[in-house]
Amino acid sequence: MADEDLKPSSPDGGGADPKDRAAGWSDVLDDVALDGKPGDLMEIVHKNAASHEVASTYMDISPADVGRKQDHRAAAPVGSAASGGALKLPSPAQGRLLGSADTSGAPLNDTFKPEMFNQLAASATTPPRGIPLFPLLGGILVLAALGGGAAMYLLREPGAPPPPPLGAITVTSEPPGATIFVDGKRTSLKTPAEVPGLVVSDPHRVSVELTGHRPFPAESELRIPEASRVASVSFTLKKTLTFEIDSEPPGADLFLNGKSLGLTPRQLPAMIVGESADIALELSGHLKLSEKIVAEEGADLRRVFKLAKAKTIDVVSEPAGADVLLDGASVGKTPVYELTVPLTGRIALEIQKPGYRTHKLAVKARDLKSKISVNLKQLPVTAMPLTPEEKREAKRLDQDLERAKSALARARKNLVSVERTLKTVTSDPKYMFGDRARAEKAFDEATALVEEREQAVVDAQSALEQFRAEVSARFAQ
Repeated sequence: MADEDLKPSSPDGGGADPKDRAAGWSDVLDDVALDGKPGDLMEIVHKNAASHEVASTYMDISPADVGRKQDHRAAAPVGSAASGGALKLPSPAQGRLLGSADTSGAPLNDTFKPEMFNQLAASATTPPRGIPLFPLLGGILVLAALGGGAAMYLLREPGAPPPPPLGAITVTSEPPGATIFVDGKRTSLKTPAEVPGLVVSDPHRVSVELTGHRPFPAESELRIPEASRVASVSFTLKKTLTFEIDSEPPGADLFLNGKSLGLTPRQLPAMIVGESADIALELSGHLKLSEKIVAEEGADLRRVFKLAKAKTIDVVSEPAGADVLLDGASVGKTPVYELTVPLTGRIALEIQKPGYRTHKLAVKARDLKSKISVNLKQLPVTAMPLTPEEKREAKRLDQDLERAKSALARARKNLVSVERTLKTVTSDPKYMFGDRARAEKAFDEATALVEEREQAVVDAQSALEQFRAEVSARFAQ
């Protein structure tokens, strides 16, 4: 590329206005940057600067600048200013001078001296073709004035939905000072406080936590109204106490209201002041211990219970299903296996069933056998606790049974007599055939009557037992 080809042209053959000549040199340099190589530009700039054809302000242009200009043109759409026209080097406001000319209107010549550099730079009055500086700065200031929310809206992608409206929830508690949780996440706020930045109309779960207290409700779910964008929720905090339960020896199974909590030593769940709970301790080879715990102000929060050593026994009865009481406390129904009893002292054992006499046993623990078997005796029906109507029915059934038994006894006595007569008649030759026949007939009739009376007794007993069962079932309810 020849130097003369890069000289700017003007309509008046060198007498052009300084502004036109400045723009011309800028175009030449842009064309070099666009069509040539970075080295071409640097060679032409340095050469002409040395011959005073180009202002020395171009001496600070670097090959990287030219490369960026070429990349910019290659990436620009076809037909755009960037692809069809010249791309300008940085403007004077950005620290570069795009063109320069002598203020006298004549081309630069050998009279150019280095000290004239600043004057030539100041004489370049034609603005560069590129992004205007002042409109750009004005746009930046406008965006800053719009605020963060408006800027986000302007910069959002086309078609993106607007951000959801936000609101707040006011949380209070009595007493105050509880840590606030929203949607399961701990916040740094304590009651009373307002939790901001929550999406309006979405459900939010709010809870609070304060050491030594239990909140009511435990958690609250609410939505923030779109109109007010503020919701509120309040909690009542009740004071709690935490008991520690231990045993001697340790390692006993601890039960709270029938539910296992693990082995001692163990803490009970926090109890609200005024509440009570039933605990039990069980350890192999030791007596079971039951106790009631009451949460009261000033109560001893550490409880140690001593467990007594014990042995096991089996208790069976006939009939089965009898209640077994050890020292007045029910321990199950027969048969009861591996019942734990103390090794020392005296024990009282009772086996009872409705309709039967209660079997009682009071012995020293060391004398107690490993198996206790009891045959329970039935009570007379009339001795059972009955209603007046039941008493009348029981009396009638009892009388029927007694009459049936009496009739059976008479029939059996008559059969013995008839049987004796038959033997006499059949063994003595003086009795005739007719006597024998009559004796045999009397025996058959006496035998049949005994059988009839026996069946009557069975029927009466069955009726009485059915009545007894009905009464016993009522006791079991």
